[in-house]
Amino acid sequence: CGIVLEAARLIGERARSEGHTGPSRTIRVVFFAAEENSGAGGKAYAALHAAEAAKHLLAMEADSGTDRALSIRFMGTANKTFDDIAGLVLPLGITRETGDAHPGSDVTPLVNAGVPTVDLRQDASRYFDLHHSADDTEDKLDARAMAQAATAFAEVAWHVSEMAGDLG
Repeated sequence: CGIVLEAARLIGERARSEGHTGPSRTIRVVFFAAEENSGAGGKAYAALHAAEAAKHLLAMEADSGTDRALSIRFMGTANKTFDDIAGLVLPLGITRETGDAHPGSDVTPLVNAGVPTVDLRQDASRYFDLHHSADDTEDKLDARAMAQAATAFAEVAWHVSEMAGDLG
């Protein structure tokens, strides 16, 4: 949630700094429920918005903890737009991986409806050291890693909102 909220704040800040009231296209921030026991939140969102799925340019999910993003993958055939997006996050230390993106379980229903996805794969090597344990507390958060991941999500979302056309 923190990564997504910070990404949204960064997008708003960028829009204002560039003299806009917001991004050119709507960017929705969604917090899904029941991901780990049924996927009900993602399924409900996709069902509620099924009629407008074709208007969704991109679905991304931040659900791999709070560590830094390491790589980026895309769903579909490589193209110049993907190259441009990968180039945006390269200065953040994020490399491009080959192979299709792996949508998170919350956005999988949207991807199954034809919505493109970008996978910003985070370092999950320590994820299960604390995940859902009594030691999973705020003092364990790595602010720099979270800031890097949030910046990456914000850059990708902003670029897609401002680009001409879609991801194909």
